[in-house]
Amino acid sequence: KKEIKCEGPAKEKVTLNLNISINKTTAKVEIESSSKEQMNVSILDENGKQVFYDSQKIGGKYTKEIPLEKKGTYFLNFIQNKTSKMETIIVE
Repeated sequence: KKEIKCEGPAKEKVTLNLNISINKTTAKVEIESSSKEQMNVSILDENGKQVFYDSQKIGGKYTKEIPLEKKGTYFLNFIQNKTSKMETIIVE
């Protein structure tokens, strides 16, 4: 579990709690944000190809189990209110 503190465009403080757990080739992504703005979540494979995209109109809590087809390195990109964070997911 990882807590990330950042500033939004209006200098408001935003706290993200991010938890990623891997079970074989499925990533369970849990995000909790103090902002209620729209969330966009995408996952790219190691070649930069988008393998998953989802959007949630109201922020707060987001939970999704995402199938990842093969072993390798993936990059989770989270965007909310003009703030972007990237985390690495490794499927072994």
